[in-house]
Amino acid sequence: MKAKYQVYRDTAGKFRFRLRAANNKIVAVSEAYERKAGCMNGVKSVQKNCGSKIEDTTIGAETLPHPKYQVFTDVASKFRFNLSAPNGEVIATSEAYETKQNCMNGIEAVQKSCDAEIEDLTVDQVIE
Repeated sequence: MKAKYQVYRDTAGKFRFRLRAANNKIVAVSEAYERKAGCMNGVKSVQKNCGSKIEDTTIGAETLPHPKYQVFTDVASKFRFNLSAPNGEVIATSEAYETKQNCMNGIEAVQKSCDAEIEDLTVDQVIE
């Protein structure tokens, strides 16, 4: 399987996207968007900024300008990353990882997905 972005509607009827890596695992998700066009712009922004540098806040590394991946630990001490656009807005957030290496592998999966296809799941999706 190839990596792909999936655009879908959540239970509240908002538009979101998720990036599935080649192993079919979800490596990054978006915020909720009111409009599908905004969600599609979010996907395009991730694709455009997928080659950004990595700032590792878990070791007090140098602060980098946006766009960037920012690695951090959450309240449960799991490793996560955010990808931010040039304006500083977070455009994708990772799942929680047990190890920093797995988090870095997640970033690598996003970096390899710059030209991944976009699958529109909203076409046949019914919201209840």
